[in-house]
Amino acid sequence: MINNLSSQNRELLVYVFAVLIIALSTYVFNYYNPASVFWDENYHIASAQKYIDGVMYMEPHPPLGKLFIALGEVILHPNDSIDTSYFLHTDYIKKFPQGYSFVGMRLFPTLFGGASSALFFLILYRFSRQMQLSFLFTSFYLFANAFILQSRSAMLESTQMFFIFASILWFMILFDKEEKSYRDYFILGILVGLATAVKVNGLILILLHPFLYFYQVKHSSIYLHVKEFILKGLSFTAGLLAVFIVVFYIHFNLADTLGSKSYKASKEYKQIMKEHATSNPMNFPIMMMDNLKFMKEYSKTVPRYNPCKKLENGSLATTWPFGNKSINYRWGKKDAKVSYLYLQSNPMIWFSVVAAMIIAFAMIISKFIFGLHVKDKRLFYLIST
Repeated sequence: MINNLSSQNRELLVYVFAVLIIALSTYVFNYYNPASVFWDENYHIASAQKYIDGVMYMEPHPPLGKLFIALGEVILHPNDSIDTSYFLHTDYIKKFPQGYSFVGMRLFPTLFGGASSALFFLILYRFSRQMQLSFLFTSFYLFANAFILQSRSAMLESTQMFFIFASILWFMILFDKEEKSYRDYFILGILVGLATAVKVNGLILILLHPFLYFYQVKHSSIYLHVKEFILKGLSFTAGLLAVFIVVFYIHFNLADTLGSKSYKASKEYKQIMKEHATSNPMNFPIMMMDNLKFMKEYSKTVPRYNPCKKLENGSLATTWPFGNKSINYRWGKKDAKVSYLYLQSNPMIWFSVVAAMIIAFAMIISKFIFGLHVKDKRLFYLIST
């Protein structure tokens, strides 16, 4: 099969393979260490264990990321001989049992983090059409301390990042396609839905739909414009909603028994679990509304960033590109030796990002204010997007 590929595609496969080999060493190798919990793993491992034991819970994030965390534990099941019943009665695990292994819970987030490098390379290649340049700048992802640390953990970010990259890559593929079918938009909706089903901030990707549609629009009639935009928007939305419905349906059916916490579940929801009727599609709206209500109420209780607070471990997202603060994810002491696990931005990477954004804004302003001539309209539209 490989012999039938063109020389260009063979070369592309070599680069993808090289990227994945490097990712194997930076993201995947020895991922189960440190053999201690850090940052939000206390929350997500508790949620994942509830899927395994069939106990209901509600969370501020959609279920997909925790489902993958639980799936890794089910596949490898390294803790079968360890009592994890305590996990079912808390949303935050304060103390893990002696000998607890993280190899299962961290499996899929780590694999998604490593696999994202290949998607990132392919995005850059579709953008620049230069393999060597794309490979060079993929190193920004391959050696990003912050991404590596976050990915080698039972957390949600690397899973979402994978589906974000998949959405953007599919957008890039469709971008160069002459005719975009309703199925193309439906698939784009599915990928955006997968990113959003991990964290709701993935909804920013819905902007991919209008940017894709308005590139090289061929209809001369405003009516046809509006009609086509709405129909393709409906196809996109159908894909997104299909993912959300399926993911939450799986969530309701796996976590179908009321535990020691009710999470303010309504009487109707409790009755549904009592009757073991979570698989009944007619009960889906009740369970879904209860979960959405909990997500909204939970977000109101999250403490705001306070730079004057002692031991404040948060930071403002607007300052991340400038690396204004490292975050100590974990520290441990053994034999008079103290070890630390830091989330640390790489100045080379982030300052390059800031510089690129400034140059891009300057170019866009030069075009629309000073009438700069654009030689490559495709590239200009992509940068503007």
